[in-house]
Amino acid sequence: MSKNLIGIMSYLLNENYLRILEYIADKKEFTEREIKRQLKIKEEEIRKLLYILEENNIVYPISIINNNGKFDFRWGNRVQDKEKLFRLLINKEINRINEEIKNTPKTLYYCNECGSAYNFDDAYENDFICKECGSLLNEKENFRIIELENIIHNLQILLNKYSSKVAKKEKASKAKGKK
Repeated sequence: MSKNLIGIMSYLLNENYLRILEYIADKKEFTEREIKRQLKIKEEEIRKLLYILEENNIVYPISIINNNGKFDFRWGNRVQDKEKLFRLLINKEINRINEEIKNTPKTLYYCNECGSAYNFDDAYENDFICKECGSLLNEKENFRIIELENIIHNLQILLNKYSSKVAKKEKASKAKGKK
């Protein structure tokens, strides 16, 4: 998994990133200037998200447009379905987090005096004594796993919320079409 997906949840929860993703989701091609003009979002913010999407094979650069010394970039979109795009991003992040959970020790050993933390092997090697201050280490649950599980839960809620939002919009547009 790409390390740049590490923050995709914060991007998805950021209103500007959601607006950018919704704007590009149904377009085959677009430019950064077009997004900036339509959504009134800073180019740096737009470009940051587009680079992350490029690294994850969702968008790709087509060309650089030189307009009197000001450069604009034309991008292509490989996923032109909003729900599919959001599902892809969220599922990639869920998979990355599950992998991190799998590789994170469930128990850590903390020093109450200096705050140092050790995995089991390091703690055992030092007879469960802190290398820094010599205090006895205490066994504690690794709260990082709980945080990661909460992030997965929030991502699944976001995915369900977005899917139901898309379904409602599609239902409303079909109803308008029948009238």
